[in-house]
Amino acid sequence: MTDRSAGLRANQPLGAGAMLGYGVGSVGTGVYSTVPGILLLYFATQQLHLPPALAGAAILAPKLVVIFADPLIGRWSDREVRALGSRRRLQGLGIAASAVAFTALFAVPQLATPQLTALLLAASYLLASLAYSFFAVPYLAVSVDLALAEGPAARLIGIRLVFAFAGILLGASGAPALVTAFGGGAPAYRWMALAIAACCACAMTIAWLRPIAAGSNPAPAAAISGFALMRLRGFRAALGVYFLAMAGCGTASAATAYYLVIARARPEADIGQFFLIQIGAAILAMIPWSIMVERTGTARGMMLALGLAVIASLALSMAISWPAILAGAAFGGLATAGIQVAGFSALAAFGRSTGTAASATLAGVWSAAEKVALALGPALCGLALSFGGFRSGVSPALQTDGARFAAVAAMGVVPCGLFVLAAVCLALQSDRMTPQERARRLES
Repeated sequence: MTDRSAGLRANQPLGAGAMLGYGVGSVGTGVYSTVPGILLLYFATQQLHLPPALAGAAILAPKLVVIFADPLIGRWSDREVRALGSRRRLQGLGIAASAVAFTALFAVPQLATPQLTALLLAASYLLASLAYSFFAVPYLAVSVDLALAEGPAARLIGIRLVFAFAGILLGASGAPALVTAFGGGAPAYRWMALAIAACCACAMTIAWLRPIAAGSNPAPAAAISGFALMRLRGFRAALGVYFLAMAGCGTASAATAYYLVIARARPEADIGQFFLIQIGAAILAMIPWSIMVERTGTARGMMLALGLAVIASLALSMAISWPAILAGAAFGGLATAGIQVAGFSALAAFGRSTGTAASATLAGVWSAAEKVALALGPALCGLALSFGGFRSGVSPALQTDGARFAAVAAMGVVPCGLFVLAAVCLALQSDRMTPQERARRLES
């Protein structure tokens, strides 16, 4: 295959500049994937005055479309890389479109009825999700391409995840701080979105300007479909465990604002501090997790991460004082880092089994599952708040005890149940091989 871009081939040594240039793009993807999960439900209930169940449904519905869209975008990218040797065209489209769509998402006005407002919110979120996918799916596929050359792939995945968690930290702590700095209310959300979109566009453009080409191994004439990938039992099982784990993370993220402000009577400014501790712990744990998962295998690493996630969920359910809450946040960050490292190590292993012809399709299926899982979190949080009698647009001090209990349940009990379910599913699998061993088995 001829590489017509200025990028580096996956089977050539990658310098630090190339890997860092690629990794910077994950700052943008980390922010874009984090801010809606943390603030969109809160924005919908407090600024648009939507009932929490309706708001959660409006956030979940667009992600159900992504289940089909992301694998199709992946196949499109696979065809493009076979023709051009690069995935840059779709990425460039995604950079421009996602900046506009993300800004518009937090500019949705309150319409005549809650149903119309929810419909407009869902449509805006769908456009933002699709625009983001045009960059994220080909971008993620590059690290899967490099799984064909194990040394560069291992380093690149680690660097990418460090930058991704830096983006998550920026989005989780910076976005609430920007809303507060801009004075709160609906206009502050619009200015926050504009500032965030500009930062993300810059980070993603740096990665776009420093391309790493797909591997040069010959590709089959036809790409593999997402349905064919789902017929791989090992892939299906690994994806299911990762889906449940990320749904737990998404539920906790969506519930954080309600948990702190309503259940624990903390000021909104503490939301950013909570995420600063949580994501900071995740960043510090990233390299140790990478080393451990490489030595022990993805299954054992994922099981340990799920155990830490259960401890963190239970701790936050019982924590009252601010130091205890921050300790729970730190444990949650350690668990999230482990889930991410183990999950993407499994993805890289499966990438070696499919080859370059299907790497973006593989990334699209994985990305779609992750996005739906993260969107399921706000939906579950909204249902819990509805059952607890939460009233949209009402001051936290005037919420009922049922609403406060629901916020605690959405922060701790519901995620804990999802983490336990993921651990049970993982325990039922007999495969405890390392990613390299799993790849050799699939290739045989």
